[in-house]
Amino acid sequence: MKAGRIDITDRVTAKLQDGEWVLYYNHKPIGRFVPDSAGTDMSEGFELDNGRLYAAYPDERNRLQGNYADDCDIGWC
Repeated sequence: MKAGRIDITDRVTAKLQDGEWVLYYNHKPIGRFVPDSAGTDMSEGFELDNGRLYAAYPDERNRLQGNYADDCDIGWC
């Protein structure tokens, strides 16, 4: 998963189900977190690194598209 990745932390939601937090990205489950456990269980193509969630893309052809206003610094995007 080292070819590339995009930070999706601000786009991930979570729902508490059966005592564990299920993580969602674009309304699809991408992982789960069980309180008081050793860590998270992430789906293939997703990773947790230093408190941030990332979606991986294996090469430039498969890169996930970000929001059109990502990295916009002119204020009206």
